[in-house]
Amino acid sequence: MAGLTKEQRAERDAIKQKELEAQERSDNSISVEPIEVVIHMTRDVPSFAGGPTDADVHTDEIDRWIDDGWQVSE
Repeated sequence: MAGLTKEQRAERDAIKQKELEAQERSDNSISVEPIEVVIHMTRDVPSFAGGPTDADVHTDEIDRWIDDGWQVSE
């Protein structure tokens, strides 16, 4: 007879069950992306003709933008 023994079949089923449980755990995990914090800044007169007068600036860059004439908007 060329089939699987009961022990082999039980082992195969146990392996499949473990793989299925691992897959379900990974499907249920929530991937969280970091939130990027930005500050809204404005300026009265653009740096160049047609330039922007408002921008959303990353918190690490605020000092540079203030030095360039931008203001944190309320």
